[in-house]
Amino acid sequence: EDALALLMSTLGANCTSYNSGFGTATDVPNINLDGTCYVSDTDRAAQTYDCDRVPDSGGVLSGKRRVCCCVVGDTTIAPTASPTTAAPTSVPTPQPTTASCRNPVLGAGNASCTEACASIGMECNQTSLAALTPLTDTEDALALLMSTLGANCTSYNSGFGTATDVPNINLDGTCYVSDTDRAAQTYDCDRVPDSGGVLSGKRRVCCCVVGDTTIAPTASPTTAAPTSVPTPQPTTASCRNPVLGA
Repeated sequence: EDALALLMSTLGANCTSYNSGFGTATDVPNINLDGTCYVSDTDRAAQTYDCDRVPDSGGVLSGKRRVCCCVVGDTTIAPTASPTTAAPTSVPTPQPTTASCRNPVLGAGNASCTEACASIGMECNQTSLAALTPLTDTEDALALLMSTLGANCTSYNSGFGTATDVPNINLDGTCYVSDTDRAAQTYDCDRVPDSGGVLSGKRRVCCCVVGDTTIAPTASPTTAAPTSVPTPQPTTASCRNPVLGA
């Protein structure tokens, strides 16, 4: 439930309750109009999913929205590049961010968020970075977000929760956690991540926006267009391109 709630939050939706009784249904995971989120079984097989399945309730169309994972062209599962050579792992979308970041980006080693966002044609500001706080202020939340971006936290450090380059991940897999109540001013788009002033290949987690950086409300499930997060790289075993359908 916690993992699905966090993913839904990054896609602009809110789970009000959970149903685990249909964990291998071909249209699960999804969210109903009343906010009920349908949870997948942990060990379900790939063949229990169906891209063409329209989400329904007992055969009746009820406005459910499926959570999907999309790829661009080649659908091969590819290994994630090493932190020292990896290009930014981007998840752009044409909508502005909401209070929960829709466009998290894992920058290349030693790159600022300004650089990471610019490399995918987007922008960074303090408001967008502050939207990362609820996704990075606990070890579990940060681990899940890093996983969706193709990285793996091997340990955690909460001692620099208001540092202007936090959240980030070090080459050894140490993930730096944000303070829960940190102010937007404690973020800095231009800050290059370092260790005591020395560049060490750290990769910042950023939140990027397209042009207009205004925080806009999320559309209701009955009228919302698909919230898409395309990227030119193929997906990894941890989905880089989650999409909440209409």
